[in-house]
Amino acid sequence: MVTVKTHGESSPTLRSHLHSLLSGIYLEEPSEALLEWVESAPIPAFFKPGLLPLDRLRNEYARLFLGSTPAFQPLGRLWDGEAKKKGGAISIPVIENYRKAGYELPASHREIPDHLGVELEFLAHLTQEEDKARRREDVERFSHILEAEQAFLHDCLLPWAPEYCRKVETCTTCDFYRKMASLTIAFLQWEEDEVQAGLLKARNLRKRRKTGKEGAFS
Repeated sequence: MVTVKTHGESSPTLRSHLHSLLSGIYLEEPSEALLEWVESAPIPAFFKPGLLPLDRLRNEYARLFLGSTPAFQPLGRLWDGEAKKKGGAISIPVIENYRKAGYELPASHREIPDHLGVELEFLAHLTQEEDKARRREDVERFSHILEAEQAFLHDCLLPWAPEYCRKVETCTTCDFYRKMASLTIAFLQWEEDEVQAGLLKARNLRKRRKTGKEGAFS
């Protein structure tokens, strides 16, 4: 399996950067700025897509993510098994996770809280908060944020996003979106592993500090 590596950056810093990048891929029509962001991103060369004319990328973006056919629309309500059982209703855990984190959706996203780009944007926010807690060496806050990340991944994103991205991989005619879908799958697996490792680190730090021993985040 191809994995995502940190290229020297701290884990939450890199993860936040990649969440933001992938969020933009699914939410924004391709632009020169977005393509430059992808080109400069700290990701393995395997995932770097070949350059294509902007008009072709924009046409494929519209076909995949904006078309009237739900086959490619990146909405959890169309892909999550539990949501589909309820007739495509927006999953309550998505809204609850935002509320518990005190996260206010931008006005432009309130009708699509289960959009893949919106959910990745939320994780970008959480990993920024994780990094702040790590830098302050605030174990309780660090642990709380990681628990929120884990709950959101397991309850809201992992039940449908990998399946959706595999669909994009097989159905897109564009190398750019095929590579970005592959990157999303690999990154979400890495994110899950990093969150689990962070929670283990937090538990060990708590134990050490309860016994009067110093414990560092690094």
